[in-house]
Amino acid sequence: MPSGVSLVAIAAAALLAFAFHAANDFAPIDTYFPPHKIDVSVERHFTSTYYDARALFRARTHNVTDAKLYTLPLPGYEDVDLSIDVTVVPGSSARALVHISGTHGVEGFAGSGIQSALLERLSGGKKRSKDASTLVFVHALNPYGFAKLRRFNENNVDLNRNFLTPEEFKARIAKDPNTFGYVDMLEVLNPPNPVTWSSLATTLYGVVRGEVTYGQGATKRAAVCGNYHFPKTIFYGGDKQQASGALLQQFLQDHLDYEHLQQVGVIDVHTGLGPPGVDTLMLNASADRDQVKRIFPDGNVVITGDEDDDASKGYDGVAGLLCNGFRWFLPKHVTNVCVTQEFGTAPFFSVFKALVEENAMFHYAPSRRLPYADKLRDAFYLHRSYKWKTDLVERGLRIFDQLEAHIASSKK
Repeated sequence: MPSGVSLVAIAAAALLAFAFHAANDFAPIDTYFPPHKIDVSVERHFTSTYYDARALFRARTHNVTDAKLYTLPLPGYEDVDLSIDVTVVPGSSARALVHISGTHGVEGFAGSGIQSALLERLSGGKKRSKDASTLVFVHALNPYGFAKLRRFNENNVDLNRNFLTPEEFKARIAKDPNTFGYVDMLEVLNPPNPVTWSSLATTLYGVVRGEVTYGQGATKRAAVCGNYHFPKTIFYGGDKQQASGALLQQFLQDHLDYEHLQQVGVIDVHTGLGPPGVDTLMLNASADRDQVKRIFPDGNVVITGDEDDDASKGYDGVAGLLCNGFRWFLPKHVTNVCVTQEFGTAPFFSVFKALVEENAMFHYAPSRRLPYADKLRDAFYLHRSYKWKTDLVERGLRIFDQLEAHIASSKK
């Protein structure tokens, strides 16, 4: 029999669930007030579906001198025409800059928009110098998630937890799944039923209880550090390399001159963490933070898991990030600077709630998932905000230019 205190907590959680649901569910998310001046021209870089985004990416590629477009079909999904598209603008064989969108599927609208702006800027110009860096634009690394409005891929795997070697997979699978508190929060993060009022109340109560019991930030840390044991859950890292990662690895091996390659810069665009429209540059723990700060002097550069930064806080136990993959994709003699450019959208709990609910509906009530998929898109893509899109393009181009300048100045 629950104690009086427990009953009060449950009742409070239910009331909070009702209020939060009434105020937020299926209402547009846009945390910006309209600016005095709105530049609607930014809309030309953004789209509302994966297929439209891909069509725009392909069209912009065709306008770039000497650019080559490669289409990598996603195995097993030829009937719905899902693919990773890669544009290569040739330059020096010694230096390359790789820009990636859609690692987290539904987050791909942002990175795709930045890529469209970059390709438009390159269009109609002169042939690039052979001394300029080779440019590689990877569009929709997770095409299934992008098309289906999911953060995870066709196997419910979080690609940004999946870039591990076979030995690293074995080590993660052998590790206690509760190392970072995932098992403690398992049913809070992954309700084993479709979304209902009672399940929302249970989730809210579980979050409050978890924060009180395990400490502030416990929910976020348990979630984002992920797991390698429960295939239907959020932030599941898988047990082997996924098709998207294998396609990317093979493409780079086939189209970059590994023998002569010396410098590589990588930008992987994500959304969902931090203040709306503000970007955070997140690095692997092994990265040289001081060097990266020199490359991006006006950027918020943080090490993954930095407790002083709200966006990266709680990520100290994360493994399998895409930037980790580039550590073993590339030959050992290649110098590699890889950053995750993370743009803020909605408050963390709104993003968390959208993730939990969409995943529950995907597994337990797929015929009723679509409104929750739309809500997930809204949490990661402020598509109604011209200001947010303008901030994305401005910062996306600036970070790209700064990294390209660094690579150019680092000739061996």
